[in-house]
Amino acid sequence: MEAERPKIRNLLKSFARKRRRAADRESEVALEIDTSAYAGTPVIWSRRRFKKCHLYPTIRQEKRRNPRPPTQDELQQAKDKASGFRKFTHGKVILRDTTNGGEVIAVIEFTPLDELSPEEKNEINFVTTYLHQM
Repeated sequence: MEAERPKIRNLLKSFARKRRRAADRESEVALEIDTSAYAGTPVIWSRRRFKKCHLYPTIRQEKRRNPRPPTQDELQQAKDKASGFRKFTHGKVILRDTTNGGEVIAVIEFTPLDELSPEEKNEINFVTTYLHQM
């Protein structure tokens, strides 16, 4: 019976530690982001170190005004490199930089397309068209 006691105590300490760390994260971000919109919804926290990554380094080195499309080999190398990335597909995600004191890099919120208003769809189309032309 006494052998089970430390396990329960460790579980309670672990739970308290998780709650304390979550509260610390929220208090740090509260200085930079208005978190009132996120009340009651789960937020995915991701702490990452910034690393430069060029998917097509040979095209980048050519420094042409109009870059050429990638070859099949370059596409395969880019796919292999991107397969190691962590994919976020839903919810609210807050990315923090571990090398810069936990500074917030991005706040990402995924919204299903069927929940967007026509005005929001037009704005997204405008931005994506602009980016595609660059």
